[in-house]
Amino acid sequence: MNTESLTVAFAITTLTSGFAEGLVLLRKVKEGWQERHGYRQKLARLEKLEDSLDCAKSSVQETYEAQYLRHGQRLEVGDDIARYILFALAERQKTLMGTLQSVNFDSPNIESNIKPLMTNINTTKTQATKCLMDLAARFYEGSPSAQILYPQIAALLSDFQGLCPSAARYRARLVHRSDVGNLPDNRRESKCHECGVTLVPTKLRIPNSDASSCILITLSGLFRAHCYGTGSGFTCIWQPRVPSCYGVFDSEKTMLKHMLAVHFQDNGTGSDARVDWPADDRRGDLEKSGFMVYLNGERMQNRNGSIIIPKPNRFSSLDVRNRGRTTFSAGDARASFNFTNQPQPMNHRLIKALEYLLLLLNFLLLILLLM
Repeated sequence: MNTESLTVAFAITTLTSGFAEGLVLLRKVKEGWQERHGYRQKLARLEKLEDSLDCAKSSVQETYEAQYLRHGQRLEVGDDIARYILFALAERQKTLMGTLQSVNFDSPNIESNIKPLMTNINTTKTQATKCLMDLAARFYEGSPSAQILYPQIAALLSDFQGLCPSAARYRARLVHRSDVGNLPDNRRESKCHECGVTLVPTKLRIPNSDASSCILITLSGLFRAHCYGTGSGFTCIWQPRVPSCYGVFDSEKTMLKHMLAVHFQDNGTGSDARVDWPADDRRGDLEKSGFMVYLNGERMQNRNGSIIIPKPNRFSSLDVRNRGRTTFSAGDARASFNFTNQPQPMNHRLIKALEYLLLLLNFLLLILLLM
């Protein structure tokens, strides 16, 4: 998906589709209960949850349609603030719908499962409709398209994705990283002063590359990515490109897999690989990016304001293979132009010729001895 697809209209469609999927699930459960005795009370509770989903779907859709009639395509596209909030809600809703699918509706404690779901559904509805009304108000006021600033991103991450407040302050460059967590000499792990979560630098192997190729998230990256409390997850620290950039990842590895899939571009055609900058004021400072990428012996670098990993020089690769040799053979020279590790036909013919020459010399020596 292109960044241009991240519109308010798409986010609203995602939200209403999620509510509709929940309604389909509940109605299937109800159909199975209709003819069973002793389920009247459970049906009544299930219908409350169904009403919450139906009300949320209708309210969000109707609010969007009403404002669309007034503002047309401007509302369809929205601005950075509205897109950020609505896609964060849509990603959070996926977790909500996953919880709904895992509920054991036959459990005697179904009430304790339904109440939190209803609360989350109503909260999502309220926040989505308020976001649309706030967007419309900005249009009424004649405000230019609101471009979100890095401190606003940090605040929204705290409100909608549970980013730790100390991480939000660090993203906004309001505090030094030593104010977020301790900085051990070995840099192997740290602990957030505010929420107590332990942060451990983590790396992920890059497939289809050499054994040294990996993406590493450093303590600086984890300081700005972690959510509040142990097990709360991590947020994307890069510039949003797809809806999942607004979600919460359950582990460092999951976050790095997202980074590899979305924010790392290597088309494998011989051109340099590219990586997105982090979405904060440290953009442009490679040493403070919070991550590092190594690819086939090359390290990421800042080239004219873009992060690239240059393709390794083929002759330098050859030098690595020849390191420790005392000579540079003709076969090595030919290999540098063939760029393959497979035996070459020319090498094979040369070896055969040398073997025949050795036999001939032995034959001549034998003749001289017999004379």
